[in-house]
Amino acid sequence: MVEHTQDTIAAIATASGAGGIGIVRVSGALSQSIAKAVLGHCPPPRHAAYLAFQDAEGQLIDRGIAIYYPNPHSYTGE
Repeated sequence: MVEHTQDTIAAIATASGAGGIGIVRVSGALSQSIAKAVLGHCPPPRHAAYLAFQDAEGQLIDRGIAIYYPNPHSYTGE
């Protein structure tokens, strides 16, 4: 039996080792608020957006691509 929880998770989604990109997947009820905190806003659903990623003080960490898949239209349905 698969048990679903209301937890919000963040997990590295790329293989370990050296690589050209890194992917972090955030899933759960707080995903939109996390996107707003890190990106300044949540991107439109299913559209890739090149955005600045910022820390808790609003300082630039890096720039990258963010894609928001609202449930149930993601790969996992979350």
